[in-house]
Amino acid sequence: METEIKLDGNISNYLEHFQKLDKKGFFTSSFIREADFMAIKLRFSEKRQRFSEEIKGIISHMTVFMESLPNATENLWAKNDDVSSYRFLLAKNPF
Repeated sequence: METEIKLDGNISNYLEHFQKLDKKGFFTSSFIREADFMAIKLRFSEKRQRFSEEIKGIISHMTVFMESLPNATENLWAKNDDVSSYRFLLAKNPF
């Protein structure tokens, strides 16, 4: 990360968001998977210019979802648009 931050200082603006997602287990599961799917889907599309905006939207959606648990409304459990599409499935361990 340090090398990437030196190349593009704007990356550091995302670190706080990544830490929040990681703390709740959403970074390496949902976020990375969706970013990878989007990168493949948009690679040869004119929509690739929107990748940064889409990433911000996913971070925002996941953050709002995490903060609203356990009372998340039904519309927060999924995101479906022309660029990204995912649904959360959570399992709870009561112990």
